[in-house]
Amino acid sequence: MRFKTAPAPWPPDEVDPQPDLRAGLEAVGFRLLGAAVRVLPTDAEVSAIAAGYAPADGEALLRGDRPAQVMAAPDGSAFVRMAWFWSGSYAEMSTVLPGGGVVTTALDWGVDPAWPRALSRGYAATTDSRREQLLWWAPSASLRIVRGGAAELWDAHREHVAEVHRDARPLPVHARLEDAVAVYDAAQACRMRSAARSRMLAVVASLLAGVVLLVLLAALQAVLRPPAGWALLLAAPPVLLVLALHRPLWLRLRHWARLHPVLRAPVPVAER
Repeated sequence: MRFKTAPAPWPPDEVDPQPDLRAGLEAVGFRLLGAAVRVLPTDAEVSAIAAGYAPADGEALLRGDRPAQVMAAPDGSAFVRMAWFWSGSYAEMSTVLPGGGVVTTALDWGVDPAWPRALSRGYAATTDSRREQLLWWAPSASLRIVRGGAAELWDAHREHVAEVHRDARPLPVHARLEDAVAVYDAAQACRMRSAARSRMLAVVASLLAGVVLLVLLAALQAVLRPPAGWALLLAAPPVLLVLALHRPLWLRLRHWARLHPVLRAPVPVAER
């Protein structure tokens, strides 16, 4: 699914997606930059996505489809984005390094996401929120997931950046909403490339499995010499195997780190 956001002022009548987190961050000096408003997918596409969930989950997804809130750290070293996430927490603190790598510290979601009906039985039984968080922020140069509130997130992120940033160059100034949105869109573009790679590899792997089965069945046919009508029946299992393997393979290959492109985000250009 395509995903793109646009910077916008925070609507004065909009409900904070994570009110406790916002209050806690403002208490330590963070300032509100504005909103990251969804441009893609379109409203019609979001409604179609929601239709794939159980009715109650689809309604919750539509209610939660609201702008994300973006804030800047008091020292200009990080952005934080807060958004609705079912009944859990969504907050990611990001620092863009001078070379474009992104250091991310995120709050643990605290809940497993609801799943579309097509995935609720098979794939959902093999994963959990932590595994999905690691996949979501896989483009980051370095990632930590922490528990707690605003103070714990801020402390953990500063420690995280101090350990990762060994460059003599100073950190860029994180102060403009446009720069924050550019980072988020660059990360999403990486996720899309990763998904495309895993989907293509799943297609190739399932086709190879089908070809191998077809060869084996052809060899068996040459030995047993069944009636002519059996040739058509023997062609069915490879096709069914390809169809059965593709989706499960793709869902699991998405987690293969080798398929994740390295994120090089636009470096913020604000001045001190």
